[in-house]
Amino acid sequence: MAGCNAIEINSLMDLIRKINQDLGITIVIIEHFMKVLTELTEELLIIESVVSEKGRIIFNLIETDLPVIMAHSQGQFESN
Repeated sequence: MAGCNAIEINSLMDLIRKINQDLGITIVIIEHFMKVLTELTEELLIIESVVSEKGRIIFNLIETDLPVIMAHSQGQFESN
């Protein structure tokens, strides 16, 4: 959804929803705009990694807990 305005985002969300409902296709979305994810999904998985200066992954989070996801969507979730 990067580079899209609000009207374009809503149109894309409608298209994704229609493809899923009409064709029964599961769609994998990689997106940073949490509103899109929380409105389009029945199940949501958040994967977050923090990478060190040397490029090593030092923290991994795989989240499926809805309250944590909603906090993340409201900008309240932060990793150290």
